[in-house]
Amino acid sequence: MSSINEIILYGLEILDKNENTAVISQIANTILQLKNNNLNPPVDIIEEKNLITIFIDIPGILPSSIDINFFNNKIEISGERVRTYNTINVIKKEIIYGRFHKEIILPLSITKKESVTHEVSNGVLIILIDKTKEIENKFKINL
Repeated sequence: MSSINEIILYGLEILDKNENTAVISQIANTILQLKNNNLNPPVDIIEEKNLITIFIDIPGILPSSIDINFFNNKIEISGERVRTYNTINVIKKEIIYGRFHKEIILPLSITKKESVTHEVSNGVLIILIDKTKEIENKFKINL
């Protein structure tokens, strides 16, 4: 039996595929994060003819704390946002701290390290995948 969190996450994935419901999805995702007190950086993925660009929102997360692993057509990204201040006199707490783990499924397998570059700019991790250096893992059979 699926947990309520799995059902909500499935619903969020469906909402993300329709740009008219992207705002609703973002609100629901934020509510789920706050409810579970889980850090879950939002991700945008753009696919062009020869390039896949992944944007991961990581403000306040040190790039040195982030691990990125590639397994065939899956990317696993993990890291941690660490609190840098004393919490004794906190009046309001909305920022979520802690570890995160995110899996992203891609439309092709990543087999060559040289096809991947990355940078961090203004609190956004940008991963670029050069599709011309990879072989797509999908094909069609005509009957």
